[in-house]
Amino acid sequence: MSASADLLSRALRENPNRTIEAAKRGSLPDLTTLSSSWQDLPVTPTLTLTILSVFTTHLATSKVPPPPPPSSHAPSSTFKSVQLAFYSLLGLSHITPAHLAQAHPSIIPPLLKAWPGIFAWTTHFLSFWILPESIPNDKAKRDSIDVVTSALCAIARHPRIRPVMMGTPGLLEQATKLWILEDLQGLPPSSEIVPLGSALLDALLTLSPPLILDTIIRAGGAGKANVVAKIAITRLQIAAKAGVVKGIRIAMFADVLNEFSYNADHPLRHALLTSGVVTTVTKALVTVSSAIISNPNDRTLLDATVSLFGYLRNTLESGDGCTWITQSLNAGLLRAFFATVSSSALEMLEKEDREMIFSVLGDVLSRYLVYYSVIRAVENGLGKVDGLERGKGLGGEKGRVWETFLGLAKETIAIAMVWDGNKEKGRTCDNVKCNKVDVKNNFRKCSACQVTLYCSEECQVLAWKEGDHRTVCKLKQREQTDGKLTKIESTDKKFLHHLSLTHAQHSLAHLLSLASTQFASLPLTSLAICIDYTSLPPKFSLKALSAYNEKNEERETTGSETMEERNARMIERVRENGEKHTLVESVLCGGRGRVMLLTVTSGNVLVLGKSGPLGRVPSGGEWDEEEEEYGRDLSEGEVRGAREVLNRLMVRLGDPARF
Repeated sequence: MSASADLLSRALRENPNRTIEAAKRGSLPDLTTLSSSWQDLPVTPTLTLTILSVFTTHLATSKVPPPPPPSSHAPSSTFKSVQLAFYSLLGLSHITPAHLAQAHPSIIPPLLKAWPGIFAWTTHFLSFWILPESIPNDKAKRDSIDVVTSALCAIARHPRIRPVMMGTPGLLEQATKLWILEDLQGLPPSSEIVPLGSALLDALLTLSPPLILDTIIRAGGAGKANVVAKIAITRLQIAAKAGVVKGIRIAMFADVLNEFSYNADHPLRHALLTSGVVTTVTKALVTVSSAIISNPNDRTLLDATVSLFGYLRNTLESGDGCTWITQSLNAGLLRAFFATVSSSALEMLEKEDREMIFSVLGDVLSRYLVYYSVIRAVENGLGKVDGLERGKGLGGEKGRVWETFLGLAKETIAIAMVWDGNKEKGRTCDNVKCNKVDVKNNFRKCSACQVTLYCSEECQVLAWKEGDHRTVCKLKQREQTDGKLTKIESTDKKFLHHLSLTHAQHSLAHLLSLASTQFASLPLTSLAICIDYTSLPPKFSLKALSAYNEKNEERETTGSETMEERNARMIERVRENGEKHTLVESVLCGGRGRVMLLTVTSGNVLVLGKSGPLGRVPSGGEWDEEEEEYGRDLSEGEVRGAREVLNRLMVRLGDPARF
């Protein structure tokens, strides 16, 4: 600080009224001192209002100079009104929450009255001091960007001022341009730790409706959502990879991403997802959760943690849900979650924030632990968690959430391992009067649909003449030309057939009890098993086949008549052959909606279960895929191999080998 500046600063502290009066009269040195140092003065309502009146006086609309002639270059800095306005904006940028709290509500009317002038001046600086190509990318330009952005950001934080600002035509476009300029290539970096453009958008945007996001895309991406998405994602990537992790920067970038993604159906959210935002956010979360271990008292890291987990909570169930959940798991979600809940810093968070973090694992991820792709990603993710054996000592709500999830993961991983060893074996003949098991995998396919299997030419002829394959075969061929008609991937679907039957077997006692109390007058062969996987734990129930709704709106479908016809044929076949089949209805989470999958068993699960314990899981599938098969007994080698894999998994998860 120069000697003269030091004297002025001392004069401000000793006699603030003299400096304030001189600054109001237009003394540039006094205004410079006041705008730079007034935040260090004692905060009182009277003093705050007096100082703000100085700044708003120099920011009057009437004092904005006319546009310079088209042929001229940058306007001369000798315009005193421009200099006074610049330092007045600098003064506004130093408004703190304490000033707003101490002077509220008296501070608000003067700021609202001054808003038209403030906006006129920020527009002037942006139009003639920042955006023109003739303005060099030097420190003066950077200072102009930072001062204008900071001033807008400071007043936008107040809930009574923000709506007025957002209702001003051109303000959002201005804020978006300032956001773009935040890290413009070739421009000197800002000296501010907080990314000001991002902070401004974060202050202005609240539950952003589509029209606001449309404006941001036009102003910031020339109408292209992917341009805006790339900028937002890249900034978070750079911040997360920095040598020194600054929580405030990561938190602010994540907050902007949250605002950009709030509207589930907007193109900007779609552009972010397809540009890899879930992976970027998860990796940033891994970085932040690791940094918290060595810096548990850094509140900015906690803010970043909440914002990043909040983003995942809001977006993981986009689309089919599985896609982004699997992507996040592969990027380190479990590692980040475990590190977060293992840190003592977690207790510093509000209860609401802690519960939100817990819900990512305990609610969202747990409901999707029925999909093979998710289960495998969880298995791989658990193998990369540091200090997993410490999980048993977490205690409290976080311990309950973690142990519950881990128990569910162990169960589904074990079921997936069994399925892996048996998924291509034991398919059955489609002739309902035969159902012979293809032990040697040498059954023939129908030459027309290339899906259905028969053990012999005789069975194929019988199924065509006396069965329903004449109709089903045409439906299968039509489906092959219709394209993908389901939200569930093929491997996930095949595994879900096995999972639902495994769970049905495990819940036989409960299902038989329901049958005896709720459907005492109906034979077991006339009942369908229903499993609701959208609940934790899953809910089991029964339905009468005679009243089964063939066009349930929740069933996975794209509205294809072909699929509905196929479902109808499937249900009818079970009705006609209840002693040989069971219909199992599985309701699953599928993004923002629910999907339904129908499984048909070879053998009636309820009848077999009532006659005695099942020695194996009856296999099942749909007649449109190579999945309908009888259960079979595993060989001794397969059982031994499965036990070895399960024991290794148990030890890795901190449990003794049990198999």
